[in-house]
Amino acid sequence: MAFSTVKHWPDIKVEFLGGSSLAAYALDKYKASHFKSLFKKAFTYIAASLLVAPLYITALCILHFLSIGWTTPAGFIIAFCMIFAFPWLTMVAQKPVRRKLDELLYKERLDYRQMVLSLPKSMGNVLSVSELGEGLVHPLPRALEIPNVSLLLPSNGHFTSQFDNHLFGVEPASPIKLSQDSPLVKWLEENNEPLFTNAIASKFKKLSDVERNAIRAGGYGLLMPMVNKGRLIGILALGQKRRRAPYSRDDIDLLTKVSGELAGTMANAQLYTMAKDQVHIDDLTGLLSHGYFHKRIDEEIARCSRFGNIFSVLFLDVDLLI
Repeated sequence: MAFSTVKHWPDIKVEFLGGSSLAAYALDKYKASHFKSLFKKAFTYIAASLLVAPLYITALCILHFLSIGWTTPAGFIIAFCMIFAFPWLTMVAQKPVRRKLDELLYKERLDYRQMVLSLPKSMGNVLSVSELGEGLVHPLPRALEIPNVSLLLPSNGHFTSQFDNHLFGVEPASPIKLSQDSPLVKWLEENNEPLFTNAIASKFKKLSDVERNAIRAGGYGLLMPMVNKGRLIGILALGQKRRRAPYSRDDIDLLTKVSGELAGTMANAQLYTMAKDQVHIDDLTGLLSHGYFHKRIDEEIARCSRFGNIFSVLFLDVDLLI
C-alpha cells in the first residue's frame, strides 16, 4: 500500500493542530496580569502542546495510511474526536510540565508553597485556634521569601499579633495592635482584598500614628484579610520581600486562596474556643468555675507526679467580693 504525501491532505487537517492549541488555551479561564505569571502559563501551554503534537501528527499519519477517507462520515467523526483529543491531552500534559517549571522558578521554596496550598485540606477539621495559627504562619516565610509573618486575631476590641514566624537569623518583628474601629480594619473587612502597606499613607489619612508606626516598625509589606461571611476574623501581616521586590501575582493568588479557604475553619475554631471557655466561667463573677478548678488541679497533680515536682495550693477567703 502506497503512502500518500502530505500535500494531498485537506487543509482542515493542518488547521486542527493550531485550532486545537487555541481551544486548549481557552479551556483555562485564569487571566494573569503579572508578567511572571503570564509567562508561566504561556510556557506551560506551549511546552505541553509541543509534547502532545508529535502524538497528534503520528495519529494523523496512521489514519491516513489506513486510507480512511476524510470526506466519509467515519472520517468526519474521527476528525471531530481528534479536535477535542488534542486539548484534552494537552491539559493532561500540563501537570508534569507545570511541576518542572515550578521547580525551576521556586527551587527550594516549592515544597513550602505546596505545604501552604495543602493547609485548607489538612487543617479543615481543626478546632484549635493555636494549631491553626501556628500551622498557617510556619511555612509562609520560606514559601514567599519574606523575613517575617504575623497573624492578627480579634481580642478585647482589637486585632493583635498572636502567632508569628520569621526566617532564621532575622529579628522577630514588632507586634501589631489594630483597633476594630480602625479605618484600615474596616477597609479590609469591606473589600476583602490584600492591602500593600506602601499605599496606607495616601489611602488612610485618619489612621492613628500608633497603628501607622507599628506597621512601619514591623517591616510589613502586605496585609491579607481573612473574611468569613462578611466578617473579618483575622489579618495576615507579611513582611517586605527581599530587596524590596514586589509580591508576584502567584504570591497574591496563593495567599488569597489559602486565607479565604481557612477563614471559615478559623471562624469555627474561634466559636468553639469561646463556647469552651464559657463553660468554665462563672456567669455572676466572671471568674473560672469550681469545676474548672478540679480539672486543672487533676492535670497539675498528674504533671507533677510525672516529673517529680511539688506544688502547693493557696486558699483565700475573700469577704465582700461583690
